[in-house]
Amino acid sequence: RARQEALTAREHYLDVRERRLDGLAAELAATLDEGQPCRVCGATEHPAPAAPAPDAVSPQDETAARAAADQATDEVSQLVARRAATEAALQAQAEATCSSRAART
Repeated sequence: RARQEALTAREHYLDVRERRLDGLAAELAATLDEGQPCRVCGATEHPAPAAPAPDAVSPQDETAARAAADQATDEVSQLVARRAATEAALQAQAEATCSSRAART
């Protein structure tokens, strides 16, 4: 279940990131001032600046989505580590039990 949640969070982050990249032209256009050079092309005229999409993603949205994906991935890593430690402890206990029984016979 945790792995599926991590995959879902990662897919959401990638979707948000793609939408953010798609909207970068509009972010740049929002900083344009008539008569001032564009930071990308240097033009001082801006006849058709890009407009933000209705589902525009902010840098904060992208940061939050990435943080959620990273947290979900960390949780999976912690669960995997705990499982490995538990399995190792059970294996050690089983070996000790077998050794103890063998010593009695």
